[in-house]
Amino acid sequence: MLLGKVHTAEFAFGAWGDNEHMGAPWNPWDFQVQHTPGGSSSGSGVAVAACMAPVAIGTDTGGSVRIPAGFNGLVGLKTTTGRISAYGVVPLSQTLDTPGVLARSVTDAALIYEVLQGHDDLDPRTWSRPKPVSNTLPLDDLSDLRLACLCEADRVGIDGEVLAAYDRCLGLLESLGASIVTLTLERPLISYAEPTPMAVEAFALYGELAQDPTSIMDPQVRKRVLGGNVSATEYLQIREVMTAQTVDFHQRLTDLDAFILPTTQVPAVPLSSIGTRPNASLLTRFGNTFGLCGVAIPSGYNHAGLPLSLQILCRGYQEDSAMRIASALEIRTSAERHYPEL
Repeated sequence: MLLGKVHTAEFAFGAWGDNEHMGAPWNPWDFQVQHTPGGSSSGSGVAVAACMAPVAIGTDTGGSVRIPAGFNGLVGLKTTTGRISAYGVVPLSQTLDTPGVLARSVTDAALIYEVLQGHDDLDPRTWSRPKPVSNTLPLDDLSDLRLACLCEADRVGIDGEVLAAYDRCLGLLESLGASIVTLTLERPLISYAEPTPMAVEAFALYGELAQDPTSIMDPQVRKRVLGGNVSATEYLQIREVMTAQTVDFHQRLTDLDAFILPTTQVPAVPLSSIGTRPNASLLTRFGNTFGLCGVAIPSGYNHAGLPLSLQILCRGYQEDSAMRIASALEIRTSAERHYPEL
């Protein structure tokens, strides 16, 4: 049963969840100060966190399911391109858009995923239906798994409480038998958050509107769309570099089962402060670029009671592995889980 439609950032092109014309959904974790709901699937995150719905659908082009899941204390499933049909989705980037699920538990996310995934004649990128996941949760023994974690250099810029919760969860995974291995990349992790390919595809779709000075497009969204107005030569050069980076990343992940890292550098912040902050998708966007799937899952709370989050990223088409690891961690942290008082 569909309960209704919810807010999103304009053209699904905004990681903080703000919307110049429609306003931002109010993050239910603080009723005194309006905090960022996360985007672009902002309304989906708020609706589930506020118990208005048990689950919600979103799209993840650069973190747009995982970020609102993180800011609202939820589970967010980012699928591989082709797992769930994108037919009917208003596109932002047709090569990066992936429908996903926001829920209050990994099991709920898995159940909805099982309903949505599979072949669709109207979306030629979709694949045949894989085996069910929900009846295999959780994965109690992680002793066969090698999980990657951030190197020291990539921890720079991440909030201290986010890191403390992250480190505690790494310890819990290790206590379940997993081997934790530091992943050192060729360059800083956040440098892989290259926005140009997404912007180029957005410009192909909405460039005419963005270039029209009489249009009422959100000024920040307009700026992002116009960032895709580049020459073919520049675009191909960027794609060539990104292809090499993708190959290098997957080679480094060869003997590893998942990459565990914080979902965002900070918890939800006051909405009024986003103009002075780095993009919220610095730790998520590379997952889309490199064709990964994954799950964002609560990792704790900060001193103000705002939820913290980490993400479990796996190679493409390994949603089952990501959800099993997430479910094992969820069980170990379930005693401290709670929802905002409404």
